[in-house]
Amino acid sequence: MFSTGFQTNLGTIATLVGKDDVIFSDSENHASIIDGCRLAFGKTIKYHHNDMNDLEQRLKAHADAPGKLVVTDGVFSMGGDIANLPDLVVLCERYGARLFVDDAHSIGVLGDNGNGTASHFGLIDRTDISMGTFSKSLASIGGFIAGDETVIHYIKHFSRALIFSASMPPAAVATVIAALDIIQNEPERREKLWANAKRMKTELGTLGFSTASSQT
Repeated sequence: MFSTGFQTNLGTIATLVGKDDVIFSDSENHASIIDGCRLAFGKTIKYHHNDMNDLEQRLKAHADAPGKLVVTDGVFSMGGDIANLPDLVVLCERYGARLFVDDAHSIGVLGDNGNGTASHFGLIDRTDISMGTFSKSLASIGGFIAGDETVIHYIKHFSRALIFSASMPPAAVATVIAALDIIQNEPERREKLWANAKRMKTELGTLGFSTASSQT
């Protein structure tokens, strides 16, 4: 866990990506991802938003890179659309890349029990790293990163944003735990949220407004 969601992306990406590695970042990723990529010693390549053909071409062009990390939002904060995770997983496995999913806008909303984008698509076991923030559905402050034990241990020992920053306040942690209990035990709240979102989208369309590619 990190002190903020912004620090979570910043500290994780900058720590995991070495000087000869390559990051493949969706062009509509969150600012915290962009800054994490800037701090990393590796090269960052943007691919067109949710465009799997463009991503594949870029992965092909850097097939010899020792480390490859594909980074995407689960739900894109500005457009409201969902990452094409099924195809992302296939491309990452085909070209030997790791997959990092920012679930800041997915936790508490998508998937079984609000478990996020990978759960929504049934791909938890094929997603390498999942990130989430406590400042959205969990009504607090802070963030988390989840992945293989060896990866988490590495981040704990080498991430400056974690080591040289203050811990989350106990009250903020207690808020997260309480919010998790509500999300897990009161699914009707999430169902009501989706009903509200669908009604809003429908009525905006009736009034002549475009919600573009938003799915959420």
